[in-house]
Amino acid sequence: MILERDEGGFFERVVTVHPLAPMARTIDLNETHRVYELGGSLSPFRLWRTFQEAVRIAKDERVNLVRATDAYLMGLMAWWVARAQRIPFCISVHADYGKRFALAPASGRQAWLRRVATMISPFVLRRADMVLPIRESLVPSLVAAGAPAPRVRVIPHGVDLSLFGAHPVTAAQELNLPEGKRIVSFVGRLTADNYAGDIASVIARVARRRSDVLFVIVGEGPGEPLLRTVQSEFPEAVRLLPFQSRERVAQLRLQSAASLCLMAGFSLIEACAAGSPPIAYDVEWHRELVEDGVTGYLVKEHDIDGVVAAIERLLDRPAERAAMGARARALAFERHELTATSRIKQACYTALLNGPAR
Repeated sequence: MILERDEGGFFERVVTVHPLAPMARTIDLNETHRVYELGGSLSPFRLWRTFQEAVRIAKDERVNLVRATDAYLMGLMAWWVARAQRIPFCISVHADYGKRFALAPASGRQAWLRRVATMISPFVLRRADMVLPIRESLVPSLVAAGAPAPRVRVIPHGVDLSLFGAHPVTAAQELNLPEGKRIVSFVGRLTADNYAGDIASVIARVARRRSDVLFVIVGEGPGEPLLRTVQSEFPEAVRLLPFQSRERVAQLRLQSAASLCLMAGFSLIEACAAGSPPIAYDVEWHRELVEDGVTGYLVKEHDIDGVVAAIERLLDRPAERAAMGARARALAFERHELTATSRIKQACYTALLNGPAR
């Protein structure tokens, strides 16, 4: 994904800075892309030095534009670098963080850091030359938080959809999965904000009802022990795998009768692109791709029975499943194909670079 940040050759040079990495190092991915990992911490003195190091990097690399990937610490650092170098900066927003924080409450130091973050966000959103949410559904909350409406432009996620063409090697062969079962897949972090607990409940309920389904769960996270407990109870119904390459994920999607996307970003786009009808909770941005009963199923949040019913409908009605998958695939290609989304981003970056001199 870092290699896609040149937006199809629009940028001659892309410098990525990771400010709180475990150690300091520089990684040249190729002649275009360089990654600076700055070993640091959230202590005020160390953070100050990290910000100053980012300014030095921007100067040495002759950076013309800065983009932050959130409106919190990264946004503050982008503002600092842009002000020091007198260049434009923008903020891309990739999730409804308020919703995510509500699903995975923090305590102690993390709760304090989130309170600080909510104070930083309005400051940087008001000062950004452009705010770039990846979904239409994020726009109202960003404007309410301080982003000037004329500076907000939606940049949809772009995905290399060429991976979702022919698949000569099946997922069952590549991932050593048992043959003869229909696959329901989940790909993502196993966390509370991805409803890992609900996924475990769904698996247990379906596994008690039928033996023709294999749930393939790809990912890692704090929800993994719960899913391993379910796997120990239903070993023939569950396969847990660590994170996989994009190629393997695409193969898995292409052979999934249904995709669990209760909370999803890229994974929802990938499921649709593969023609694997998604089952998603009716939260966040999901309505932008999931039209209930047309391209997938939207289910009320935490409605386990509703998710189970949607899975069984898809398994038991192959013709309906195929038609739904075809519509989902067409919509994903229309809205999220990488070259098309790159053109949208290029237009935004051109406007920023050609903006008024600072």
